[in-house]
Amino acid sequence: MVTSMESIVNVLEMVGVLVGGVIARLALLALGAAVLALPIALIVEAVKAGVRLRRRRLGLTPVDGLVWTPRVCYAPGHTWVRRAGRKTLRVGLDDLAQRVLSFADRIELPKVGARVREGEAAMIVTCGGRRGEIRAPVDGIVTAVNKAVERDPSLIHRDPYARGWLYAVSPINGGRGRLLRGDEALAWLTGDRRRFAHFVEGAVGIAAADGGDLVAPPPSLLTDEQWSMMTRTFLLTG
Repeated sequence: MVTSMESIVNVLEMVGVLVGGVIARLALLALGAAVLALPIALIVEAVKAGVRLRRRRLGLTPVDGLVWTPRVCYAPGHTWVRRAGRKTLRVGLDDLAQRVLSFADRIELPKVGARVREGEAAMIVTCGGRRGEIRAPVDGIVTAVNKAVERDPSLIHRDPYARGWLYAVSPINGGRGRLLRGDEALAWLTGDRRRFAHFVEGAVGIAAADGGDLVAPPPSLLTDEQWSMMTRTFLLTG
């Protein structure tokens, strides 16, 4: 009987040692994971802080489900223009245009040295096989293009007011076109935002706003006629 009890005790001690070892190893693994996760968390927070700082530097502000900045001028075809030098203007898509052209997978920029004319097609954005022409907001000669957006068209969605710029132009005869600024630009942009929301709801039967953010339909959900109407209405194509 004593021998049996001793055997049981020995077994329990072995189990205890085994369980204790497992717990100790798990604790070490958890500690190691926490140590490894700390620098990752710090990096993530640093990136977020950098994004917030850059947004403030660019004056980006959420308004009625869109992001806009008063530090650029806006053209009727939903491009923006910003001075990039004493004789150079930089052109990009505003936040509504990048939503109209959702899921962009190809961007055809104008050639350096090409003449662009206000209101005429200067470049093309392709989305799932459908093409959207982008009108030049000003008259001028193209002096530079953003090769990064040709390689990665998603930049026009992820960073339309900065890294997603399209091309630079040296304006001709002043070349400022019909540009909107300040409160006038904001009123126009929010008005077109509401028109776009109504278009999406009527075209595909879904709400264009989700939690305040403007949600655009994938091109595959639109008919050719609806795509043509959308780009003609908001990008002034055709």
